[in-house]
Amino acid sequence: MSFQVSGKSTFGAPISESYALRGHQAQWRSVADHGEATVTAPAVYVPVDSSFEAFAVIVRAALRQRENRIAALPGGELTVRKVLDSTLQSTGHSAAVALYAIIGIDTQPDFLWLTAGSNPRFFALVIPGYLRVIEQGWEAQSAELERLQVQAEHDWLHSTRRAPRPVPPRSSKAAGGCSCRRCLTCTRMRTPGISCCRLRAG
Repeated sequence: MSFQVSGKSTFGAPISESYALRGHQAQWRSVADHGEATVTAPAVYVPVDSSFEAFAVIVRAALRQRENRIAALPGGELTVRKVLDSTLQSTGHSAAVALYAIIGIDTQPDFLWLTAGSNPRFFALVIPGYLRVIEQGWEAQSAELERLQVQAEHDWLHSTRRAPRPVPPRSSKAAGGCSCRRCLTCTRMRTPGISCCRLRAG
């Protein structure tokens, strides 16, 4: 199994990235980093530069695992959750689609639309108020897809929000505490040759 991409990024920076899995040995290299790991359980590589299809690969791989969790390379773990099922209509045609949340790539979930069925494929990616990337022929439904996603994101994130823990009272003795921050890598992915509508704010 292998993956390779080269070219230029959105702003012209060079892209050269590869990943290969031979037996149990995984190796990757990009302009950002390089490394290798021994893989003994299902895992997916999260590329620095790729297409939106990489998100679809991650979703499909995670859905095949228990609790929809899968190890990530170079490190960490990804979880996929289905957020919404919907059916779009266009000139006598219909498309059953599902909105998924990928947790673990960025500090916030990444959302992706895939087709329904046993082998879902990439259908759309919507960044509300900024970007819509959708399968050719369904451009007229991109605004409806964004409306559905905005409401679904709001409802889903609200339902998963945890109640704040009560703060224990201070004792008369000196009290101490600790805090930690976790930094997650944000991946920006692009797909050339697919219908894309940039939205200007304001």
